[in-house]
Amino acid sequence: MVEWFSIYIINIQIYNIRIYGEKMITAKFITFEGCEASGKSTQALILRDYLLGKGYKVFLTKEPGGTILANKLRDIILHNEIIDVLTEFLLLSAARRDHILEIKHKLNEGYFVISDRFYDSSIAIQSVAKGLDLQLVNYITENILEGIHPNITFLLDINIETLYRRLQNSDRLINFYDQKDRHFHKRVKEGFLQIAKQDRSDRIVTIDAANDIEIISEEIKNYIANLK
Repeated sequence: MVEWFSIYIINIQIYNIRIYGEKMITAKFITFEGCEASGKSTQALILRDYLLGKGYKVFLTKEPGGTILANKLRDIILHNEIIDVLTEFLLLSAARRDHILEIKHKLNEGYFVISDRFYDSSIAIQSVAKGLDLQLVNYITENILEGIHPNITFLLDINIETLYRRLQNSDRLINFYDQKDRHFHKRVKEGFLQIAKQDRSDRIVTIDAANDIEIISEEIKNYIANLK
């Protein structure tokens, strides 16, 4: 069996450099991953505001979505569950291909790019939880990315009981993934943890999502502040 996520072992990439005063700042591609209700969207927004406050240009985006075409595909993907997992993944990949072109453009313009989900979600959900062949997922993904990979991924790890409690108390719009049973969410969680375990590039930073929002955001800010 091919080792988990081996094709994604990469070195940190620097896409652009800008100077404010005497400080050299590098634009980076940051992703947030994790199960439903883990707080990804909240932390992505907080990080965006933090970086804007420091004078950076920031492009906040999400998957599926991020472009006009990708948002249309998002509506299809999330409207009703697509039973065939390969069809679902190919639609996600089409959206991701269009999305990565926009991400590449923003990075070249010196933006920090923050994405709520990226390709790790396809591995955890479509491959681990739904059983799609990992080699196929890796092959298609690698061929649409044009070498663009996240510099940093914050994995918000949440226990299943906390996940369900948050979903029950949430007033956000829910989709069919939110309504999946505990076994499904457990498999997704396991998928993300396996990806993190196999990561050899120090790209993935695992954070306890059960902590308060402020504690999590401070941990993320401190990590960002110590980047070169």
